[in-house]
Amino acid sequence: MKYFTKYLECGGSLEVGDITFWEDEGYYHGKFLRVTESFKIHANASQWKKYKLFLCSREEYYGEPPIGTYIDTEILDRSSEHIIATRVIGEISPDATWVKPGDEFDESELCLLPTDMHGKVVYIPREPKPITGAELSQFTVIGVKGPCGHFH
Repeated sequence: MKYFTKYLECGGSLEVGDITFWEDEGYYHGKFLRVTESFKIHANASQWKKYKLFLCSREEYYGEPPIGTYIDTEILDRSSEHIIATRVIGEISPDATWVKPGDEFDESELCLLPTDMHGKVVYIPREPKPITGAELSQFTVIGVKGPCGHFH
């Protein structure tokens, strides 16, 4: 199965280093931006939404998709109820700085990272846990194999 990355709104107040979407007119209109100290002062950051990069998959179903975290569905054929659903797998590790929206990955390039009860990565395991068949939760953080060959 192929997986892809996508920015999704995640709530919470903006801090320096977070990602937001520029909705106002001007040069940055329609772009995702990293929040800087200057942005927080001049752009009234309390009105802006926070986004994070998530790993998603597209899954095909006939009839209703099973209960889960689906953010988008597309009906391909109404007579057979052929549906493609976009499923959220988990947040991409903030340490995987080279990963951009729209990047695609195979299962061999991904792993589950152990987190604490706040969703912060505790450590990088020597033997990465595959994402297939894993128990996913709201605290799931996905590690991505970097150009160096290690998971981040």
